[in-house]
Amino acid sequence: MRVEAAPAGRGAPVGGRTDKQQTGGMMLARFSIVRLLLLAFTLGMAACTARPSSATSVAPPGSHVEVPLHLYVGMNRRGPVVTPEVLGDWVGQAAMDFAAAGLSFEVASVQYVPAGSIDARTRRGRRGLAELGARDGVHIAIAGPLRRPRKRATTRGSWLPRQRVIVLSTEASRTTLSHEIGHAFGLDHERAAKNLMCSCDRDPQARFSKMQLAQAAIAASRWQR
Repeated sequence: MRVEAAPAGRGAPVGGRTDKQQTGGMMLARFSIVRLLLLAFTLGMAACTARPSSATSVAPPGSHVEVPLHLYVGMNRRGPVVTPEVLGDWVGQAAMDFAAAGLSFEVASVQYVPAGSIDARTRRGRRGLAELGARDGVHIAIAGPLRRPRKRATTRGSWLPRQRVIVLSTEASRTTLSHEIGHAFGLDHERAAKNLMCSCDRDPQARFSKMQLAQAAIAASRWQR
């Protein structure tokens, strides 16, 4: 796994902001290298392939697709907006949820950016996010509480198809990342609370259907290296 940090003294790489967000570099300098190594270890362990049983797998025998994940973690004055342990839970849950499709996830890079630069509500912010999605893999930006464009309601996460970026809130549940990756793989919303693509308070035992896993397995091939 490769851990990257935003260079000190440079403006934010997301959203085109360059003024107050230069403090992100100084915050990162104060962010302990021990915490960075802990994040690398936690996410590396969480992203290990979950092996499905033959009874539940929808993937052809021997088939396997590894999808790289690029994480952009927001930083505020107190440090990262989300802990390595929570990130590890999200990625590990996604690995388990998609394992039956023959998919696994590799955390290819982690970059720290000022939290205020992760902006999906404005045109300028979305242009900045689009720069992230230009590379291979699935791109995930984690900010503070998110609000839907032109709405007061908050949201746990959002898939931006034009920008090819997933934006997650710090209020995201354990399965929010799986849900948004499902959108990235072309899955639509479902009404049943026992389905991970339900845009609702999902059942703790929610899963993807076999048809959804088969669709994800086909779509995921364009996200791999």
